[in-house]
Amino acid sequence: MITQHSLASRFANEDIATATRRREAAPCPRVLVVEDDAWLAIELEQLLGELGYDVCTMVNSGTAAIMAAGVHRPDLVLIDLCGSGPYGAKSIAGRIRRELGIPSLCLEGVLKPCDSVRFRDELNRALNKLCAG
Repeated sequence: MITQHSLASRFANEDIATATRRREAAPCPRVLVVEDDAWLAIELEQLLGELGYDVCTMVNSGTAAIMAAGVHRPDLVLIDLCGSGPYGAKSIAGRIRRELGIPSLCLEGVLKPCDSVRFRDELNRALNKLCAG
């Protein structure tokens, strides 16, 4: 059974040196997935892989996203968190861009993989645009 704990612990023991080796070995754009629904996070990881992106890690909170972005230095942060305020998707995206210079894409429940064709098209378009410049 997949739980929030198993999702969070997947990359939790990875130190900075290991994260750096993973980053240097990655031949495609690296994405940090911030998703508070474990099942959706796994769907996003599979979809991103099919689209040619490497998911460097997945986390389930804003605080973990900030720390993971600093360690893994992804090319893009994909955020889908419920809630607002200092740990909502827009706040986290803004902080990661300001402090680390990493662009983010906030899904905020607008698109879900169940709309598979539309979701893939929109996500791929947005990721291409963000990674291109």
